Amino acid sequence: TQGAQAAYQSIQELNQRYPDEPRVLALMADILAKADEPGGAIRVAQRALRINGETTVLSAKEQGELHFTLGKLMRQGGQLDQAIHNLSEAARLTPQGIDIYLELGMAHRERRQYTEAMEAYQQAAAAAPKDYRPYNEMGLTLRDNKDYLGAERMLRRAAEMAPNDPAVHRSLAAVVALNLLHNRRDTVHNISA
Repeated sequence: TQGAQAAYQSIQELNQRYPDEPRVLALMADILAKADEPGGAIRVAQRALRINGETTVLSAKEQGELHFTLGKLMRQGGQLDQAIHNLSEAARLTPQGIDIYLELGMAHRERRQYTEAMEAYQQAAAAAPKDYRPYNEMGLTLRDNKDYLGAERMLRRAAEMAPNDPAVHRSLAAVVALNLLHNRRDTVHNISA
C-alpha cells in the first residue's frame, strides 16, 4: 500500500530476520521482479527453490509461481533453455495457468521450436477458451513458420475474440498481405511452369 520502495525495505528486514525462509525469499523475488530487478529476482527465486528442496515448506502452487517467475525472467533475458525448464516445471506444478503456457510457447517460438510452441498455445487455449491470446500467439508462430494460411485463420479467430485490440488487427493485416503475396507468387510460378 506504500509503494514498491517500502515493500522492498520491509521484505529486506524480514529477510534479515529469516534468511532461510522460502516464503520470505519467494515474496522478495516477486517484489524484485516487479521492481524491474531481474538479476536479483532470479538469484533470490533460485535460492528459495534450493532451500525449499531441503525443507519442503512451499506448496506446489508456490513452487510453480517461483518457477514461472524464473522462467519469465530468463526468457526475457534470452536464457531460453533455462526458461523452458522453469516454465515446464511451473506447468507441471500448476497446470491450469494460461500465462505459464503463453510464456512457454514464446520461449519455444524464440528457439524456433514451432511444434512445441503450438502445443503450449493449445494448452493455453484449453485452459482459457475465451481468451484471444493463445490464438494470437498461434497465428504469430504459424507466420514465423511461413504457414500464412494457418496464421491468417488463427489471427482471424483472435481478432473476432478481441475486436478492439489494434495489435491483433495489425498482425492480421500483415499476414493477409503476406498471404496474398505468397499465394500470388505460387499462382504466377504455376502458370509459367
